[in-house]
Amino acid sequence: MRNLLIKILILSTCLTTGCAYYNTLFNAKKFFKEAEKEREKRLENIKKQGQSTTQSTSRTSSTKYDDAIKTASKVLEIYPKSKYVDDALFLLGKCFYRKEEYPKAKRKFLELIENFPNSNFVTESKLWLGKTNIELREYETAEKNFHNILNSKAKNEIRDEAQLLLGGLFKHKGDYVTAISEYEIAANRAKDKSIRANAYFEMGECYYQLKSFAKAVESFKFARKYSPDAKFEFNSMFRAGLALKDMEKYDEAIKIFTNLLGDAVNEESWPSCRLEIAHCNRLKAEFDNAIGWYLDIIDQHPKTEEAAIAYFYLGNIYQQHKAEYEFAKEYYDKAIKENPRAITTEEARKKSTSIQQMLTFRKNIEAQQKKIAKGDSVAAVVEDLDFDANELPKFDLTELDTLVAKTLEIPLDSLMAYQDTLLQLYEKYYAKHYDKFGEKIQKSDETTLRNRRDFEFILLDTLVAQSLDIPLIDLEVQADSLHKLYDKYYTNYEKNKIIYDQFYQQSNFINKNEVLGTSLDELIKSKFSLAEIYLFEFNQPDSALKEYIDILEMDTSRKAIPKTLFTIGYICETFKKDSLLADSVYHRLILDYPDDPFAQNARKKIRTIKLTDPEETIAKQFREAEKAYLEKQQYEDAITSFESIYKNSPTSEYAPKALLAMGWIYENNFQQNNKAFEVYEDLITNYPASVYAKKIKPKVDEVIKARTSSDTTKDIATIKDQHLFLNKETKIASVDSTQLVDFSTTDSVKYHQMLRREMEKNDPRRSTPRRW
Repeated sequence: MRNLLIKILILSTCLTTGCAYYNTLFNAKKFFKEAEKEREKRLENIKKQGQSTTQSTSRTSSTKYDDAIKTASKVLEIYPKSKYVDDALFLLGKCFYRKEEYPKAKRKFLELIENFPNSNFVTESKLWLGKTNIELREYETAEKNFHNILNSKAKNEIRDEAQLLLGGLFKHKGDYVTAISEYEIAANRAKDKSIRANAYFEMGECYYQLKSFAKAVESFKFARKYSPDAKFEFNSMFRAGLALKDMEKYDEAIKIFTNLLGDAVNEESWPSCRLEIAHCNRLKAEFDNAIGWYLDIIDQHPKTEEAAIAYFYLGNIYQQHKAEYEFAKEYYDKAIKENPRAITTEEARKKSTSIQQMLTFRKNIEAQQKKIAKGDSVAAVVEDLDFDANELPKFDLTELDTLVAKTLEIPLDSLMAYQDTLLQLYEKYYAKHYDKFGEKIQKSDETTLRNRRDFEFILLDTLVAQSLDIPLIDLEVQADSLHKLYDKYYTNYEKNKIIYDQFYQQSNFINKNEVLGTSLDELIKSKFSLAEIYLFEFNQPDSALKEYIDILEMDTSRKAIPKTLFTIGYICETFKKDSLLADSVYHRLILDYPDDPFAQNARKKIRTIKLTDPEETIAKQFREAEKAYLEKQQYEDAITSFESIYKNSPTSEYAPKALLAMGWIYENNFQQNNKAFEVYEDLITNYPASVYAKKIKPKVDEVIKARTSSDTTKDIATIKDQHLFLNKETKIASVDSTQLVDFSTTDSVKYHQMLRREMEKNDPRRSTPRRW
């Protein structure tokens, strides 16, 4: 009886212990399954958003994986001799794999394979180990593991999955051609419909990456044929629809998306179907239909990412195809607010900003054109004021008046008409500081100002504060008054706000301290900015081209023409793909503005027109000037030619040489030391880095030193005559003869040899002309 009782107690203890570690493992598996469900849900969301499924999917379910790891580890720690140890190791390996902790996953799978060779989980562990090797970029090891499984006597379903994973290995490496070959083997040999469906689906993805869209559609349709469930079938046909869209077979794609739209099982994916139908209509230029679909998405699925994307593409249609920029901006702004996490949010924000800048510049252009048309008359400025300008007394203009006039672009003579009003304005709104006008008041630290103020100062506020010596911080309490002030004295506030906005927008393009030019200057500047937005922000080269052509016609100062011509050539070359037209524009730029930096860039870009090297022409002129001096002794003609080179081609390498030659002739042939000294000073000032400036500088410095040490009461010309370029024996002019030939004793032959030696360093008469 006692022995029976002992046996029952022992059996009971064993059952209780076995139940304990079984329950522990059961809970671990439960946590793992829950984590896998969350992962699958996240994968579906990623696919719906059109993103790659290769990105991390473990973040939302990492807590559940952690719970599974913690629980399974208890089996190993508390029950290391139990029969469930291999089960726990396999589960831990999978958890670490899902958490992307691949080294830990690898250790667990290897631990199972090495320590439990007869375990039922060994073959599956080898599969997961192969997947882990792929993630660790151990491709050869992974391929070897899969081939070992394929060549083993493992169950068919295990071998088929190994074949599928082998295809995944090459897909992971980006070798889509080999991956397709392996997937095709898996599709043909697999008995399991799920493996076959996955093989065809992955083949479709590989073809899609290779842009073989027709084969991708075929593969996705095969995947649907063997689909294990409704969700997989939906995903297969959805991807087929996307491939058809990329093939520009929009009607076929719309048909697929419309059929999917009626699938009640996948109702959560209907927004994506509607969005793709809208995209197809937009891409086939049926914009009204596209607008209808986008609006339907917004109405049916508010606050979703699809709704935000719909708003974005509505903005795109109104911007790119209808040129209704106010509506476009409105839709871009709604896209930002509808779902801030949408993939289009940042792009919508950039486009909205660009449109606002464009609208501001267009209004500025319109305002400047009106001012130009009215001749900048007083009537053009004061026509909207609410008082009779002719009845006001005349006053002298103050510094503040000038600043206000420049800021609001009001002609100074018009301020004379309402000077009294302005003085009253100053006294009323700055009464506290008016009696301190002209006195210095301690200005606040600008950084502190930016942190403390709760409104933005416009440029006029800053100018008023500076003129009255009022710290900007003191204007905070006057903010409302300032706005009322603008409204009162510039009654058409909305119209004048265009001018204020100009300063907000131009702060991104010009220095705020830059003095404003004439209305025509400001008009050209605004047109430049508008054209750049059309070209680089909106990808509308035709609109940009129109603005640049306008600039060519209106720029009487010809300051902006080089940049304009270069940009027109760039548009013809890059956007119009017309190299002949581009080169003709570049050629005009080079001919009309040969020394401009834009012309130098144009020489590098021109392709179809043969250009004469300008340096070669200058070299010829230099040789002729030398001949006139050395052979014909025509000193006046030589100086005229050298001076022409210097003045007309200041960027040429011959310019400093020409100055040196001029100085030589003035000094040695005309004995005009004063004139020689001036020329040498020009050489040192304008070309300080040249070898000629460096050689002549010691000599010039000696002269300056001599002049400084001489009697200051003497005539300057006399001092120059006494001390300019003295003989070697003179203490003052102790110039190293190895650096510079003594001009007072050297004949024309030595001069000729010296210049030739320098010119041979970059002889322009080489066989291949140098291109700029």
